[in-house]
Amino acid sequence: MKITANPQPKNPKKKRKRNWALILIIVIVFLATILVGLCRFVFFPINFVTVIGNSVYKASLISDASGIAAGDKLFSVNSKSVCEKIQKDLPYVKSAEVKRILPDKIEISVTETCDMFYYEKDGKFIITDVDNKVLRIEDSAPEGLTLISVGEDITASVGSRLSVNSDKEKLIRNLYDLLSAQEIKVQDINVSNISGITVKVLDRFTVKLGTSDFLEYKINHLSTMVKQINASNGEQKTGVIDLSAWSTDKREGYFSGT
Repeated sequence: MKITANPQPKNPKKKRKRNWALILIIVIVFLATILVGLCRFVFFPINFVTVIGNSVYKASLISDASGIAAGDKLFSVNSKSVCEKIQKDLPYVKSAEVKRILPDKIEISVTETCDMFYYEKDGKFIITDVDNKVLRIEDSAPEGLTLISVGEDITASVGSRLSVNSDKEKLIRNLYDLLSAQEIKVQDINVSNISGITVKVLDRFTVKLGTSDFLEYKINHLSTMVKQINASNGEQKTGVIDLSAWSTDKREGYFSGT
């Protein structure tokens, strides 16, 4: 004889509890959606836009470039798009940050950059910062900046990074940093031939570095040679310093006065 047990009756109270929990979740999500929409499109109109960290550009110019207008809603502002627009339209702004301050204020904090290098192309002079962001293009060579020669075609658009071979760009930055660390002012960096790198420094010396091998050691050796030349010949001596053959086995450099 087959005996089948009677199934336990379902608890209607538990079912009602689950239904109420689901309804409560739906209501909370609905209300949250409504609240977000009200915050973005109804509440918190912007009355003030302030700018800090600026010196190159007037605050009003940066505020205008942000595209934020009085009456815009505080939480409808796309911070990323605003920062990108400011950095593109105002080249000397290196970075920007947008901060919302309840109930009606936007604060734009900027970090500015400065002229560092220049490149020559088709009779024009392209001025960039240390990260190769194009700041402006001039008809005459600027004073006090470092001329960069890469031996290849370059593409320049104000507000964007200069189109340069990435390996050469890293080499240029490394050279500049190494020379700066030794307090050696550099007027010209030429990496057109990466087997025959040259720099002009202190308005007095053309330095032949050869390849980028042992670059840090070569710059340290250069610093020592300059001090020795100054000590024996005074600070007016000019000429060529050849460090192209420098290696760990041959720690030598040669100076030819002119």
